[in-house]
Amino acid sequence: MRITVRTENDVAVIDLDGDMMPGYSSEHLGDKVTELLKDGRRNFLLNFGGIGVIDSSGIGELVRSYTSIRRSGGNLKLLKLSGFVQRVFSITGLITVFDIYDDEKTALSSF
Repeated sequence: MRITVRTENDVAVIDLDGDMMPGYSSEHLGDKVTELLKDGRRNFLLNFGGIGVIDSSGIGELVRSYTSIRRSGGNLKLLKLSGFVQRVFSITGLITVFDIYDDEKTALSSF
């Protein structure tokens, strides 16, 4: 998985590309979130537009990142979940934990 970070207003938009599974990650989401939190970032939008598959380890990494952000007084919202990822989130109950958006402009204005 590749991770690219850009800033829109005061939001760190993290664009994810690839599969969130062991062995497919050249970078780890948790490491990137920790780095951004240390830099003072508090609002995060994860763009799942490039993610086709997520497994339990990817879910675990996402939940750990969410916990770190919330403990730091921040917010994490999700963008562009594929059909497969939406099904995984529904099965695990995570669909009710996160604010999920299809449109980046709408997501950014929600912070």
